[in-house]
Amino acid sequence: KSKLVSPLGDILAEASDRKEEILIRAVDVEALQWAREEVPYLEDYLRKLTPGGEEIIEEREIE
Repeated sequence: KSKLVSPLGDILAEASDRKEEILIRAVDVEALQWAREEVPYLEDYLRKLTPGGEEIIEEREIE
């Protein structure tokens, strides 16, 4: 079952397990920016689970 989850683990939206759905939800951009700066585990998550994650992190560190 697909879900949209906040950086702090709150479920923002959840798809049905009985039919196909597309989840659409507004995102608080300031909260997302805060999470990227203040929640260090997200960087490790990106690095380990995203294809090319190492390169993405290196680009951010250069900027």
